[in-house]
Amino acid sequence: MSEEKNGKDYSSVAFESGAKKLGENIANRALDYVVDTVKKQFRFKKVELGTVFYRYLENAAGRYNKVRTLATGNDPRNIIGENDIYVKIGVGYNKQELDTSSVENLTAVSKNIVIIGTGGVGKSMLMRYLFLNTAYEGGLVPVLVELRKVGLQKAGSVSVERLIEDCMAQFDITLPEDEFIYSLRLGKYLFLFDGFDEVKEELAPETADKIQEFCSKYPNNKCILTSRPTEDLSPLETFTHMRLKHLSKEQAVELASKIWNKDEKTEEFCRQLDRELFEKHQSFAENPLLLSMMFLTFMRNLSIPDHLAEFYEKAYSALYSLHDNHDKGYYRRDFRCAGLDERSFKLLFARFCFQTCLHEAYEFREAEILGLLRKCAEHLGCDIDERDYLTDLKKAVCMIVEDGNEYKFSHRSFQSYFAAVYASERLSDEQQKKLFKDLLSNSANYHYESLFDLLDQIEHERFTENALEDGLRELQKVADAQDEPEKFLLTQMFKGLYQTLWNEDAVIHFEINRKNGRYNYELLYNFMLYASDERYIDEDVDLTLVGIFIRELSPEYCEGFPLKKIAEGLQFEGVDRSEKFSVELKKEFYNALIKYRGITKLRADIRGWLGELDRKRAELAQPDFIDSL
Repeated sequence: MSEEKNGKDYSSVAFESGAKKLGENIANRALDYVVDTVKKQFRFKKVELGTVFYRYLENAAGRYNKVRTLATGNDPRNIIGENDIYVKIGVGYNKQELDTSSVENLTAVSKNIVIIGTGGVGKSMLMRYLFLNTAYEGGLVPVLVELRKVGLQKAGSVSVERLIEDCMAQFDITLPEDEFIYSLRLGKYLFLFDGFDEVKEELAPETADKIQEFCSKYPNNKCILTSRPTEDLSPLETFTHMRLKHLSKEQAVELASKIWNKDEKTEEFCRQLDRELFEKHQSFAENPLLLSMMFLTFMRNLSIPDHLAEFYEKAYSALYSLHDNHDKGYYRRDFRCAGLDERSFKLLFARFCFQTCLHEAYEFREAEILGLLRKCAEHLGCDIDERDYLTDLKKAVCMIVEDGNEYKFSHRSFQSYFAAVYASERLSDEQQKKLFKDLLSNSANYHYESLFDLLDQIEHERFTENALEDGLRELQKVADAQDEPEKFLLTQMFKGLYQTLWNEDAVIHFEINRKNGRYNYELLYNFMLYASDERYIDEDVDLTLVGIFIRELSPEYCEGFPLKKIAEGLQFEGVDRSEKFSVELKKEFYNALIKYRGITKLRADIRGWLGELDRKRAELAQPDFIDSL
């Protein structure tokens, strides 16, 4: 990617893989200020402190500029510079698209920002780009913090300062604590907190609280956090929400042209993507990760499946078969576990994904991952050397990547897919029913939404029956007995709502009612939350009246600022008790929310699912039931 800003040509910036050292190109004004000020306060020698900080930027930028993708395999590519793979994607805010070419375009809106995006849309790639860009722009000192590393800390003692120090220490920078704290007060840092959705469930609320506390303690720094939309971000009270945009067709074609060598196959894929594939498979093509998988699948099959589960299967098959396609332009990769047939290789990986998914484990030390692979192989009766198998996962199928001293999935979406494959192929109906009830009874079941979605696609009828039938039948029975069944469903799913900012484009957030003791049946409530996800939301609904209710009835509402706590948002019980609005206006208020959340469609779908199950069971009692199969 080539871009000029303030007279700088970023395509000419070379990292250690290129010609010049990064440190010779950086002219970071913010870093100079930090060095000078800390030096004066603590009587440091400027040259010593400057060396430490510039070594950090040099080492960190050299690391963050290198990235591997599913399509590029074991060959790292640059985010900026020669042979780059990065394509800029904007973020949405107030119905406008903000340019992400410089962090200043974002921080001009707010010092604290949450960038929300679905899996594979490019959140981590954007954070790396912002780090690199900021290192050259010079206005701030960037620090990229991978939030999954919170897992190395203990519940009850999460420290953002320690997390930041650890992230900087890996690039050979250490400062005494008092000097580090003093530098934080100078307000010259850009903290990029990447991957809140990768924080373990038991640590997520505390981590969000600590990040907000950190930002309040050092308010002059800039902070950007990324997360998937399913996470509870309510503790981040001062953070403005933005949403990472999907790829446009032009951006998708640009990215596709960079994935592989510029040869006839790449050109043909780009031509078809521009002519028809983008519109036909937009849900795949607008996501950078899925577009890369789409490329590999097209190269092998010359077609793209319509369903996500089938798409993952064909993408994996393409990756598995790369070693057989050397004459077709692919790299040749030989398997260490040559005696393990393709089905056994896949099932072993599926077992590993299933176990790690349910335990919310996403990255591993070498001894840890080898131990897990050994246990999975013993469970399935596979005679392998776990080191050889790990090498195959890294080099032959690119499912696992090595990142410093840790191993992680090339993308978590593959973990969810293969966990679903294992549950489908290896678990009995009784095992599935117990597993799903346990998972759906968990107050943080959103960690398993991808698993549920993929299982639903792989075996829709069996999944519906084993995971959802009991909860659906009770839900239908209880709702049908209500005078206003759709309002009942809405108020059982959610306790209330709030919005981050009061303006014409305010985003409405719902306070999730995950724990409700009225019927003591957690499966029922959590299924409603699972089922009524974004596919049911109608964004065209006019929420003006809803905003008025929030403004008038929220006890701690302050125009222009977010509500201080989620508990100070608008509770539905407060709406029902209030005498400030007429019965008619309250009805309009609830009808708008019912339409916005798609409650009517959800209720109809539940009735349809259960009716189909009843019909099929009735056919089994008929003498000619074979004809109905």
